[in-house]
Amino acid sequence: MTSPPRVVLLHGLWMPALSMGLLGRRLRAAGFATVAPAWWPRRDGVAVSAARLHDELGDGPSLFVGHSLGGRLALALAALRDGRPCRVVALGTPFLGSLAGQRLDRVAPGHWLLERAAPDVTMASTGELPGSIELGVVAGTRPLGLGRLVTRVAGPSDGTVRVDETRHPGVTEWLALRETHLSLLASWRVASACAGFLQEGKFPVKLHDL
Repeated sequence: MTSPPRVVLLHGLWMPALSMGLLGRRLRAAGFATVAPAWWPRRDGVAVSAARLHDELGDGPSLFVGHSLGGRLALALAALRDGRPCRVVALGTPFLGSLAGQRLDRVAPGHWLLERAAPDVTMASTGELPGSIELGVVAGTRPLGLGRLVTRVAGPSDGTVRVDETRHPGVTEWLALRETHLSLLASWRVASACAGFLQEGKFPVKLHDL
């Protein structure tokens, strides 16, 4: 009997691994196995966390879903797979750097809140992707959240991350849905998008119309 494909679910900054629980249940219902390891962005940053998780997870997983900063970790993990085909879905991930994060990092309390994750949050990560990695990005367009209230993020956004900040130049497929930064984790449409991309390397066409 063939084992179901395993998906690694990676939470965002200031979020626990449990935040990926509902999405994980929906992906398991779609035929996947899931694992949601904890990582500590403020303590370790993305690069150190990717190296640690690569050792812990072994060479098995090739499917990754990351929320917010977890999307950058997911991409970093896929890049450590030595050319093996991987699929990554990033949800509300600021690949071009976060304006909200930049403004937060300019003040002492905000810099403390980011700690070693500050460069990962504020700087662009747009290097060329290996041909072995397929990247699907889901951006939220409902502007309710911390970024809008605290740091006055303007323009189309999910309330924390601007839509244009999610546009990695190496993206395979990009999808915008009417979700907030947090509701990306609770939306059945996002779960369907993740399942479709992980299975087929593309988002379900019907989601583009919702």
